[in-house]
Amino acid sequence: MATDTISGHKARAGAGGRWLLLAAAVFAICMVGLAIAGGVLAWSPVPFWDMWDGYLDFFLFQQAGDSSIWWMQQNEHRIVLAKVLFWLDLKWFGGTSVFLIICNYLLVACAALLFCRILRQLAGTARATAGEWAAMLFLTAWLFLWSQQENLTWGFQSQFFLAQLLPLCALYWLSRAQYGALAGRHCMTATAFGLGSMLAMANGILALPLMLVYAIVVRLSRFKIVFLAFFTVLGLSIFFYHYNMIGGRAPIHRVLLEHPLGMLSYSLRYLGGPFFYLARGAAWASQLALAAGLLLVAGALYRLWRELASPRRGPALALLFFIAYIVMTAVLTASGRMALGPEQAFSSRYTTPAVMAWAALAVLYFPLLRARAKAWRGVSVLALGLLGAAMLLLQVQALKPANETALFGKRVAALALAMGVQDKAQIMQVYPEPPRALALAARAVQKDVSIFGHYPLQGVAARLGQPLPQSGVRCDGGVSAVSPVIGDPVHVRIEGVLHAPGSAQAPAFVQLVAAGKVVGYAVTGAPAPGALATQTGFAGYARAAALGGEMVLQGERPACFLPVQVPAPLFSVQPIAPSQQMASLDSASVLAGNQWLGADFHQSKIDGMRVYGSSIHGDQDTGTISLRIKRGDRFFYRSGPTAGRQVMTVEGYPQLSIVMPALPEWTQLVLDSAALPSGELVLRMTDNGSGWGEWSAIALKAQ
Repeated sequence: MATDTISGHKARAGAGGRWLLLAAAVFAICMVGLAIAGGVLAWSPVPFWDMWDGYLDFFLFQQAGDSSIWWMQQNEHRIVLAKVLFWLDLKWFGGTSVFLIICNYLLVACAALLFCRILRQLAGTARATAGEWAAMLFLTAWLFLWSQQENLTWGFQSQFFLAQLLPLCALYWLSRAQYGALAGRHCMTATAFGLGSMLAMANGILALPLMLVYAIVVRLSRFKIVFLAFFTVLGLSIFFYHYNMIGGRAPIHRVLLEHPLGMLSYSLRYLGGPFFYLARGAAWASQLALAAGLLLVAGALYRLWRELASPRRGPALALLFFIAYIVMTAVLTASGRMALGPEQAFSSRYTTPAVMAWAALAVLYFPLLRARAKAWRGVSVLALGLLGAAMLLLQVQALKPANETALFGKRVAALALAMGVQDKAQIMQVYPEPPRALALAARAVQKDVSIFGHYPLQGVAARLGQPLPQSGVRCDGGVSAVSPVIGDPVHVRIEGVLHAPGSAQAPAFVQLVAAGKVVGYAVTGAPAPGALATQTGFAGYARAAALGGEMVLQGERPACFLPVQVPAPLFSVQPIAPSQQMASLDSASVLAGNQWLGADFHQSKIDGMRVYGSSIHGDQDTGTISLRIKRGDRFFYRSGPTAGRQVMTVEGYPQLSIVMPALPEWTQLVLDSAALPSGELVLRMTDNGSGWGEWSAIALKAQ
């Protein structure tokens, strides 16, 4: 009878273990799969922000024979290892960032494998139990947490994963250097990982000093301690050789002395960052992250106290030193970023170190949790269930459609750079200094590097002026807006919608043709609310001199063409502050029936000028204002950040009608188009936009 009871307990335990393992496997597959799907949805081949310097500029200099570029700083970092990946991407994988993003995911997978290996070692069982497998699957799911989306989906961020993975490898292999026939080899392997950490990011310089302290604590042989000390000094000396300190940052000791509480608050929030994202922006999310950071530190200190009392110090102590590495990283980050506010600690890229630290803490406490599994079963199931649900809710955000407007904006910026169009506002969507981006792009265009060596941007500038016959079927669609480019009188921006009838997809690229020759280009893929899936918006640039008559929109892949009338812009723009002296129109030019009885959104007050605006009660207001003008007149215009339904027309000349661009700052409009008839004219400005950010205003001389 007793035997039957024991057998029944074992059967139920075995069945429970299988269900636990199945649930963990499904959970891990969902978490990792969603992370990969998010990476696919967010992918863009256009270099973004730091990539223009540390990725593209680095490669161009390297190709020109400048080997010193490998060691040159990227801000305060020496990202030599990441540059190896950048070089491979540009040299062998086309420079589209696909290889780099795959590397990001593979580095996370490597971290998961190492943590699982350490967990198995701490568990001490001959074969992994169902509970261990479930723990390893949950750990893998955690390491792919979508809070790190900026690092996962941006090709430039491999160093963020390397800067945590390499020190973890270094400390783990150092823990294996205490005994065994291969102890010496493990010590050399650990040292190599420690040196590699310095070549990942600046915080990597902490790895070797921590390894040296670890070696002393666990009482490695004198030779190994001297060996590590030698390479610690050598590595730090090489790292800081010709090192340039970033200006404007106070030394860390001064920040600690002057703002100790601020440093503590920032660092704890940094360490608890993943839980800020798990709380999904709730009002208490920041406090939760602060508490989580404090829990991480307290949990690690308690485990350190227990571990130091143990006669055998293996991978558990190595994990504690790794957590110390992350804590020191948080403090270093706080010293340079605290002035930006404590909420800056929740930057997506900063959650990767924190995610790794929490994974290390979970592995450390796994043996204890397993030993108390029966006593704590109810609490454990509830805690893991809540955490798993929060993780899945966060991970599902990866499936949200990528910000199509942002992705399309990057493509338009890339086209501007390929053509040499000085559309500063557009270029700033991918790099903060447009003149430098234009110079870098010009070099990349010459070498056919990155996106400038692929369809459709390869050779676009060289093809301008070349003959291009019509091909394909007739498109549907048209031009919706033609606007001047601020700071570039040679080009105009053209926007519209294009559809290839009978095709399952919209044209991939548009060439703008006038008098049989190419005068500009447009990229497709702009969100077109309410339009068919095969109908897509486009935006691009054309030579201003070619406007004023018929133009053919020649779509590619699939081929289709559409003849359209494209008027020249009625005005040029000058980005100067409004003043009475710079305007030729005054309030007497406003005709009866004016509906712009408000002002701009900011309620501007300008000496000697009067502001007329469509915003009376808010963005929902619409209306028309008519002005008596002549060619050459000047006035100032400003609009909300959302545009598309603000129109300028000339009474009696329906062909002289354009959609106004978004101009959030006051800008001078000069009515200098040759298309404007001579003599007195009536200019009508209509704001039909009733949505957020849709308002318009003009400033005229006061009478």
